Amino acid sequence: MYPLAGAAICGVLALIYLLFATRVTTVSSRVTVAPVKLQQQQLVGMENSPVSENYLNTQAELMTATPTLALALGMPGVDRLRILEKVDDPLSYLKKNLNVEVGKKNDIITVSYDTSNAAEGMTLVNSVVNAFINYQSNQMKRSTMDVVSVLRKERDDLNKELDEKIKKLSEFRTQNDTLSLGNDSNNIDQERLRKLSDALTAADVEVLNAKSSYETAAASFKSDPEKLKRMQEAQSDTPGAMAVDETALKASLFDLQQRIRDMSRQYMPNHPLMQAARTRLEQTELAYMNLMQQKYSAAKQKRDDLQSAVDQFRTKAISQSGKAIEYSRLKADVDGLEALTHRLEDQIKTTDITRDVGAINITVVDDAHEDMDKPTRPRRSWTLLTALILGAGIGLIASFAAEYTDSSLKSANDIEKSLGLTVLGAVPSMPRQYAASTHARTVHLNPGSEAAESYRSLRSAIVLNAGPRKFKTFLITSPVDGDGKTTIACNLAIALAKSGVKVLLVDTNVRDPGIHAVFGLPNDRGLSTVLVNDGEPEGKAIQASGMNNLDILTAGPLLDDPADLLNSPLLTETMVHLSRMYEMVIVDAAAILPVADGRIVAASCDASVLVLNSKRSNDKVSSQACEGLLSVGAEILGVVVNDVSQDRLSEGFDVSYAHLGGYNNELSRAASSERADRTRNG
Repeated sequence: MYPLAGAAICGVLALIYLLFATRVTTVSSRVTVAPVKLQQQQLVGMENSPVSENYLNTQAELMTATPTLALALGMPGVDRLRILEKVDDPLSYLKKNLNVEVGKKNDIITVSYDTSNAAEGMTLVNSVVNAFINYQSNQMKRSTMDVVSVLRKERDDLNKELDEKIKKLSEFRTQNDTLSLGNDSNNIDQERLRKLSDALTAADVEVLNAKSSYETAAASFKSDPEKLKRMQEAQSDTPGAMAVDETALKASLFDLQQRIRDMSRQYMPNHPLMQAARTRLEQTELAYMNLMQQKYSAAKQKRDDLQSAVDQFRTKAISQSGKAIEYSRLKADVDGLEALTHRLEDQIKTTDITRDVGAINITVVDDAHEDMDKPTRPRRSWTLLTALILGAGIGLIASFAAEYTDSSLKSANDIEKSLGLTVLGAVPSMPRQYAASTHARTVHLNPGSEAAESYRSLRSAIVLNAGPRKFKTFLITSPVDGDGKTTIACNLAIALAKSGVKVLLVDTNVRDPGIHAVFGLPNDRGLSTVLVNDGEPEGKAIQASGMNNLDILTAGPLLDDPADLLNSPLLTETMVHLSRMYEMVIVDAAAILPVADGRIVAASCDASVLVLNSKRSNDKVSSQACEGLLSVGAEILGVVVNDVSQDRLSEGFDVSYAHLGGYNNELSRAASSERADRTRNG
């Protein structure tokens, strides 16, 4: 039945879809993307950059990145496209609907878009490709300009220092005999000084390179106070020795960036996996920045050590060679600074020439066109066949799910097997046009009804099961609110009173009392006032119901912390006192699962009756309610099933005295006892 119905419904829906579906075609453009291979000197801090194995996938991801799509939406004519007129968020729309794929057998990237307007689709795809080209170019220019700015600042500082050195050398020549200051290749001290000066010049170059690399790595942290704070903390904890491979760190940085771009296609930015990946990337960036700082510090230390050696050797050499050595020192300083300045000038020129270093070489193979390799949608035969198969599958799954996931109360036998409790009675559904207070007095107002007869049967069942054990106080409760426990308690009390038993009906639901409203009684006094006044229920607390043999003890006014009020030892004393005054005491308590009030009251009563609703209660909540009662040592007399429809009443809830088994139902008691033991021990 379910598979046929599912196939029929899905088939009809598929036909309706095909009748009204818009014809969709695929527009695509193909491009090639390759990195630029430099033949000249690379930029400082970018040596040995790792090449990603997923390079093309990374570029494909960048085509649908926010900066690229934002540029595409700003291209001429895009704002007038009708396919974007009704889109509230064009950027999110393009991310969702634009498809970028890398060829499996070639290095061609295909950008495609499904649309009902091929001409506008071509315009949109071409705009995305052009935006990607512009974005990559601008990104590389900005990055290169930052590096050039650092190099030019270093060059200016060196030129100032060089001018000072040249001025000192000129003054020295003026004050001394130039003829006696010529270079002597055979002079060992001068040769050593020259070598040390050359080494110091090389160390200065190394310091500049390391400084440039460090400032480039730390640029993003210095612009962010939080990152800067973490950077300073990391710097204070970083040891002096360099124990991390720079190439491995760069490779790790590149791989983490690629992984985040790959994960962004599956997860939202705040997803725990995305946050963890970004945290790992930031840690790796910090590690790389710290490594660059260590290299920079090591280079400065090396230069300082060489400078110290040069200074020491100069002192010695000057004492030996006098003015010739001093002249050689000044000349070496000038030569070294000139060489360093020339290197920086060459590096700046190289950077300007190769402004697109590390960028990509993009070639448009095919402009946007209709892709004939992809069929027009929707495909009628495929859609119909898929709908029929899918509908039949859904129907089959639904039939199994309906069978195995139905945890409702199907019959009295199921309840007894599941809970290990006797089903004392079943109350039929009552007309919805009457108020709840009318339903709560059905036995009195409509004694000939089927519902009234069910309450009388329930009365007999309770008497049969409780009589031999001389129970006198009975708690009526349910797993959750709305199961009908108050209605059951009121009608049971009325049925007992009409049989000649002197009955007291007690409302212990001090949070949401209802019995006073059923019988039209005031609630300015009741159980709460009794408990506050040392547990004396006589006098004005107990009220007459207007029916023979039935008195009422309402809940009374709500006081602070009802749970502490009910948990008082006075409640047990009050229940004992009431059981001496009346033949039977029916206690209406709060539901078991929402609050602890019902369990507290159950511990003070002789027996408990659990009310289940045939339309709402299931195995899980019923078991939890039983475990809650047993956990406080309550004696569960049995279960009453409320609101049972006529068909289910005749099929699964036809509760008879033979079914109840009177008070000789040892199997039910054994199961209940076993369940209580499990609850207390575990």
